[in-house]
Amino acid sequence: MDMYRILHEWSKREGFYVLEQASPWGLLCLLHLEKGKLVGEVLTPTAFQEHSQRLRARGDYRSDGLFDREVFFEAKFGKGGMLRNGSVCGGEDACSVLSEEMLGQDRLDVVYMANDVFNQGQPLHSTARKSSENNIALMMEGELRGPDDDGSGRDARSNSVNSRWWPLRQLQRIRHRLVDRRLRPPSDLNNLTFFAPGLDELTGQNPLADSMVRLWKAQNRTHNIFGSEIIQSMWDLLHNDDFQRGMSIPMMLNFQYVDGPSQNKDIRMSESMPVIRPGLYCGTYHPEMYGKYCNEILLLEYRKYDVRQSGVWDRIHAEVFNSQESDEALRRTEALAEETGNDEVVFVIGRKVTGDMHVPAGKSTFSALVHPLFPNPNPELPDIRTAQSSDSGEDSMLQVIRQWHGFGTVAYPIFQQPSTKPGILLQLENDSDGNHRFGFLWDREMNETMVLKWLPIQDRYHWFHK
Repeated sequence: MDMYRILHEWSKREGFYVLEQASPWGLLCLLHLEKGKLVGEVLTPTAFQEHSQRLRARGDYRSDGLFDREVFFEAKFGKGGMLRNGSVCGGEDACSVLSEEMLGQDRLDVVYMANDVFNQGQPLHSTARKSSENNIALMMEGELRGPDDDGSGRDARSNSVNSRWWPLRQLQRIRHRLVDRRLRPPSDLNNLTFFAPGLDELTGQNPLADSMVRLWKAQNRTHNIFGSEIIQSMWDLLHNDDFQRGMSIPMMLNFQYVDGPSQNKDIRMSESMPVIRPGLYCGTYHPEMYGKYCNEILLLEYRKYDVRQSGVWDRIHAEVFNSQESDEALRRTEALAEETGNDEVVFVIGRKVTGDMHVPAGKSTFSALVHPLFPNPNPELPDIRTAQSSDSGEDSMLQVIRQWHGFGTVAYPIFQQPSTKPGILLQLENDSDGNHRFGFLWDREMNETMVLKWLPIQDRYHWFHK
């Protein structure tokens, strides 16, 4: 019976998540069941060899060859299938994990804790968004405790995080706590900055200032601090009493669920279309600019649109082009569909799961029209035969097999004035294992192609592709 309850409630929660506090960059995490525990792992590219070596020295090294996985959260299941107190990064302070639907709030206030894109010594930024039943939150035990808690095993400190068996009194307490925080005056995040831009030394005098410095160093793109250490710095700041008093939002880490690729089973593949496996890929974006966050995660999928439907071009503008400036791309695509007499258009879309300071997570980073085909992949970009890639750290030339008309998203920092630029989706020579390989060419003058690399870890979890 206990096993049935665990599987019934938590197998549907297994999945990939993005730590929202790490926006605009994001951290990809995996939540899954393992040996009677609920385990959270954070993924870090193996390209950072020093970090991989530290994980190996620690023991329990987990890797799929492309990404290392580091456990940052564990909680055991107890009697009745109830999830007992969890711990973050092996710490002694207990926490609980809840689905956002349990919080009973239509909208949630969230603080981004990695927002220092200009190196100003201020990583914090608050925002509000609509809550989702698929998202989860790690919440400090203190957020669940009310004035009548007596420290017994009956209160929130030793409770189930199971939505069906969570005691009503404690859910009401959580919701009152959230409402109380929302009624407090909004905090001025600038008042929580206790060090000048560029200062990265601990004071030893002010615990809040020291926590802020640790967070700033951990999240900064130029510092070689990764994975669980970044999460630990965020969790430690949430525990700071002065920080809690200065904030009007709940003290929790928010994880946004990564939905699998859309299953358009009615898409009829033609010989002219690329055979790309929908799912998660890694692409390298400007290491000189984004530092340790340059290896970004994308979700690739096919999207088909019936051009006979009312409002379809508005949908395409929103879903393919982020509703950004793209009049020329839309005009040419619509004209092509009309000229060729096609009732359907099919795109391959690469949407960011993790992001960067220019194009954040959730936005389309590139797309390609794969049906019908333009006569020339892109009039502004000449036909090419080889593509240059430096993903492996060394420049290499890859043979181009096929190419499709593409559109790339560019923007000023914090996704200001986004627009659509021409690009090319490329099928490249097969990899060493004989697998198809694809990339996207952003700028013909630079002639450097972003090669897409499949995340092997998703092969272990078939629920992601259902």
